[in-house]
Parts: sequence; C-alpha cells; structure tokens
Amino acid sequence: MVAGVTAQVAGQLALTYLPVMNRLFQTAPITGGAWLRILILALAANLLLAAGIAANVVYLAYDPPWVRSLGDLVTTGIGLAAAIRIWHVFPGRPSIGRSAA
Repeated sequence: MVAGVTAQVAGQLALTYLPVMNRLFQTAPITGGAWLRILILALAANLLLAAGIAANVVYLAYDPPWVRSLGDLVTTGIGLAAAIRIWHVFPGRPSIGRSAA
C-alpha cells in the first residue's frame, strides 16, 4: 500500500511539475499562491467537519432544543463561511444548462 501511495504521489508531482508532462497534458505547475488557496480550502473543510462532529458529540451528552439550535447555527455559520471562501477562490459562474457558444 505504501508503494502504491508513493507511486501515485510521484506520478502526480511529475504531471504537475515536469515541463515535458506540462506540454504533453497541457497543464501548468501549481504556484505558491495556488497552494495557499488549496490549504485554506482544506482547512475550511476540515473545520466544518470538526464542528459537525463536535456538535453531534454535544448532542449525545445534552440535547435540549436550545442546544441543538445553537449547534445548528454554529455549523451553518461555519458552512456559510466556507462556501463564501470557496466562492472567492472560484468566482466563475456555473455553466450548468448553458451552451458553450
């Protein structure tokens, strides 16, 4: 399994950073700024998951309606913040249902 993961990572790095692979697959190396955006999005996604898990653990121990409402408000707020951040990183309009004319 470790060999498979290592081979996959090596292949991905080759595809991303070797000039011959960039020309062959019409890709470009990932810049430092892009890596920062990727890191921010990954952290936002992990924060959202952690908040959901924490809220569910609290619900197991103590579950009056106001606690569930507060937990839902917090997790929704974190989800909204993550969605806004994603929107800032990928501001393009969706093309679902539109022709590419």
